[in-house]
Formats: sequence, structure tokens, C-alpha cells
Amino acid sequence: MADPIYATQADLARFGVMASATQNVPSATLDAALSGASRVLDGYFRARFSLPLTSWDDSVRRMTCWIAAYDVMTARGYSQDSGRDIQIQERYNAAIAWAEGVERQRVHPNVTQTAVAAPSYQFPQISTAPKRGW
Repeated sequence: MADPIYATQADLARFGVMASATQNVPSATLDAALSGASRVLDGYFRARFSLPLTSWDDSVRRMTCWIAAYDVMTARGYSQDSGRDIQIQERYNAAIAWAEGVERQRVHPNVTQTAVAAPSYQFPQISTAPKRGW
């Protein structure tokens, strides 16, 4: 099973990344950033959930978008002195803090993890020698 991507390009606009900011960014670059952001979150989720996740809520989508936007915008270039651009850094920091909260079980996103198969045990076989008579 392929690792899921937790958000789509449409989600970027839904969660605060203006379309004008990404209009000159190739679609493949946006998809790669969303995939990379999903893998970053998996690094935190792995401590708590069986991966891959099979469903997730909007909080996971939002944090994926915030991390992906940071990756795209820092590669494209942005000004930390700009009022709008500083939000990119602040949202990235918030997304990482959120992921750390999930890892430490202080934040509880609504996700469905992969079912873990019940372990199969090979029980030991015990045999004895004939009675010795003493």
C-alpha cells in the first residue's frame, strides 16, 4: 500500500495558501511538497499510530498544507519582513508543534490507523524422557 498524501492542492487554498502565491509553481512541485509534508507528519504519527493511516480529519489536512506551503514558499522565495509572508513561518512552526503534541498524546486528531493483524504464536513443544524411576 502506498503512503497516503494527507492533503490535495485544493486543500492548500482551503487552509490559507492564496492561489496567487502558488500560481507559478508547477503542479508536480506542489504534489511533491504535499507528499513530503505527509511524510514529515508520519514521522511523528509513527510513535502513536499503525501506519499507513486509512482516514484522517481536517486538522491533519491543515497541518500538511502548512508544512507544504513552507517548503514551497521557502524554495520559491519569500520575505520574512513581509506581514503576510511571516505567517508562512508561523504556521510551519505551529504545524510542527501540533505534530509533536500528537506524538506525545496531548493532541488527538480523528484518524483511522491500519488494523494490526493479531500475532500468531508458535507455542513451544515440551517432551520428556521416560521416567527414570528415582
